[in-house]
Amino acid sequence: MYNKADVINLILNLYGASPMKQVFKHLHGLREKEKEIVHVGQANFPVTPAEIHEVIKEFKETPFYKDGWTLVILGWDWAPDTFERARDLWEMQDVKLKLLHIPPVGKLDEVMKKYKLDLSKVANFEYAFDEEVRKHLRFIEPGYVWLEVREDGLKVEIEIKDFWVRLPHGYEELEEEIRRRIKEARSDKEKQKYFLPLINYWAVDWNYDGEVFKHDFVSFDKKLGEGRVRVKASHTYERPGTYRVVVKITDIFGGEYIRRRDIKRDYS
Repeated sequence: MYNKADVINLILNLYGASPMKQVFKHLHGLREKEKEIVHVGQANFPVTPAEIHEVIKEFKETPFYKDGWTLVILGWDWAPDTFERARDLWEMQDVKLKLLHIPPVGKLDEVMKKYKLDLSKVANFEYAFDEEVRKHLRFIEPGYVWLEVREDGLKVEIEIKDFWVRLPHGYEELEEEIRRRIKEARSDKEKQKYFLPLINYWAVDWNYDGEVFKHDFVSFDKKLGEGRVRVKASHTYERPGTYRVVVKITDIFGGEYIRRRDIKRDYS
């Protein structure tokens, strides 16, 4: 297996970034034209919210943050809930953040062999990946769910505003096309047309006890990929208090996404 420095440089080169001239603990490269600073996650470990927090902390101490650059985190794998929690982090800390999934190791090896690429030359930036190679090795946005929570007195309503799951390898171009259409959609109904078929079912526990998840609300596709799940769930609590709400979404490939939120309700 390649050493850590070679792997980082390989990924930077593939992404079109150059190594940092200064020495940082977490910041590995930059793309000057795009005004991006790049962090490459470890090959054998998933990127976690704690890791993202440390990278953001170091990034905010640099002139790049003050000049409005974007922080890009490239990961081989992601700990559960990472994308959603990272979204909260960058909103709280006023950071432009982009998370992208690195192409699988097997695919990297396959393409390197097919095009007879020398790792040492790639890692030392003696060779730059051309577009013919890059089209086989795309950096894809990891899956996530965006929920909107509306509160009115003792009533709470949750709506799925956007949902995304990485498609199986080989569908990268379709994935990019669907994401483009979702971003360009002018209405919620247009967006739903693209993301609802990716949801198998979702459920809500309106008062999670920390041990057993109760399916207080459930909506599912009777026919896989039909896109007929309901996007809204609502509940009215009997009395004021603080409640932990947990939402589980299962995609059509069997992946599970979990969001937790503490809600304090009163009569106002």
